[in-house]
Amino acid sequence: MEIKDQKTKTLVRNHIEKAVAEESGISIEKAKILVGAFFDEITATLARGEQVKLIDFGNFRLLNKRERTGHHPATGKEIQIPARRVVSFTPCDKLRQVVSE
Repeated sequence: MEIKDQKTKTLVRNHIEKAVAEESGISIEKAKILVGAFFDEITATLARGEQVKLIDFGNFRLLNKRERTGHHPATGKEIQIPARRVVSFTPCDKLRQVVSE
């Protein structure tokens, strides 16, 4: 099933909802609830600082970036980049293999 937008070649949330509805035989409204709950759970888990492991897909985890000095690209002036948390994704071997083929 081809579910991404052919113009942008981007998979967006409503494409996932449609695919879930079609593959499972449920209504689009129920699929929206299911997909929403899935993403909400991933978001809440990461917000708690916990790792998300999805078998046959990959792992999401939080990285703590320290404060550092950077440069403004237009002016070249030094600026301080504050410490922050970022989400990191590491694909599993199976996903790496599928993508590389």
